[in-house]
Amino acid sequence: MKKALIIIILISLLIPVYSFSDEIEDMINELSELYQDNRYEEMIDIIDQIKKYISLKNQENLPETINISAMDLFNDYNDNEKKANNNYLNKTLNVFGSIKEIGDDNIIFVVNNYGEFKIGWVTCYFSKLDSEILAELNKGDYNSPS
Repeated sequence: MKKALIIIILISLLIPVYSFSDEIEDMINELSELYQDNRYEEMIDIIDQIKKYISLKNQENLPETINISAMDLFNDYNDNEKKANNNYLNKTLNVFGSIKEIGDDNIIFVVNNYGEFKIGWVTCYFSKLDSEILAELNKGDYNSPS
């Protein structure tokens, strides 16, 4: 019972960060009713719906994605790290190239000079929410621009 109350409080604290829509307000009211009726399993479903709604709203507010090859990203940082940080750091990038390694929260692209020899690599880190994308990739794949 304490766990459900804590979840409601946490959600109540998170929701004001986002603009209230009628849909969210209805879900919060339904959550409150379910809590009063001790219907905790159904509460979990509503909480999942709220999380999905917030996730979708966050995606709507994402800045434009920058498409760039691993080679160009490598070259930009090699030429001027400060300028590259201003252009790319904490922004959404779609990096394409040959995948060297895949970690739990990162992917490493090998940077080739037209396949002749390896001159470096680019490591891209993912948030926990986006890291499930990594499960769809394989070492050696070529990630193409979308």
